[in-house]
Amino acid sequence: MPTVQEREGVYERSFQVVSSYLWDKHEGHGWIKEVEVLNRFIDPEGRLHSRRLLTLHSRFPMILRPILGNGPRPFYLLEDVVVDIDNREMEVRTRNVNLNTICESCSTSSYVPHKTNNNWTQYHLTVETRAFPPKSSGAEDPEAPPPKNRWGALNRQIETFVGGLVLGNVQAGEKKINDWVRRLQERCDLCRTGRVWLCQQLNH
Repeated sequence: MPTVQEREGVYERSFQVVSSYLWDKHEGHGWIKEVEVLNRFIDPEGRLHSRRLLTLHSRFPMILRPILGNGPRPFYLLEDVVVDIDNREMEVRTRNVNLNTICESCSTSSYVPHKTNNNWTQYHLTVETRAFPPKSSGAEDPEAPPPKNRWGALNRQIETFVGGLVLGNVQAGEKKINDWVRRLQERCDLCRTGRVWLCQQLNH
């Protein structure tokens, strides 16, 4: 069974600002070096769908170095986003593409306006992580007992660690959003004609 971790909280910024921040949040990131848009379209209901491939380059944490080595290796994430502007809802799903024989991690984040303060955004994040997932051998018997995992306690340590990294990024989101707003505000002050709509939203 995967390890499931959850977190919910509030960003003291409007939904318009939080949803706009999503598209620039990887700019200047210490680990994410490339962001490639694979697909983007608007469905018949007016919702924006986007799929992006994120390329990370970093040394792996100590807990994984005995397995993956000490040197930096590329790590790829697939990000799927659905933004419903009319209903002010956003969902972000992210999962790793490679190294999934070592660990599979899938996160789902939802963002909606706060129930009592329309200028704030409420979020909920669920992370499911499975270390050393069993290989699929075709059709599975739903009544069969789950396979025994020979890695024991190491599984839970890896799953908790990886899930904690994802949760920590979201918890630090308030500071990152505020830093992004500050940088964008400086650009708006320098160029009054650029991104007028978003510039007007920065104070909400």
